[in-house]
Amino acid sequence: MGSYGLRANDGRNIVIVMMAVFGTIAMISTGPRIVSRIMRNLSLGLDDYFMVIAGELSSDTVQKAVTDQAHSV
Repeated sequence: MGSYGLRANDGRNIVIVMMAVFGTIAMISTGPRIVSRIMRNLSLGLDDYFMVIAGELSSDTVQKAVTDQAHSV
């Protein structure tokens, strides 16, 4: 394997930041969708529930990764 000048901790930090950024973007786009469905008196579909569950799992994963990173220092 080649050496790319990236240590394991550096790679971990990059992954944590990417997960946090994309998770935030996903939650920002999911919130208005659900609010608009409620305002128009439409029922939430299965895809809406899956998006909420995925967002929650994503935020939990980021929180655990950050906590593990903080305790490993």
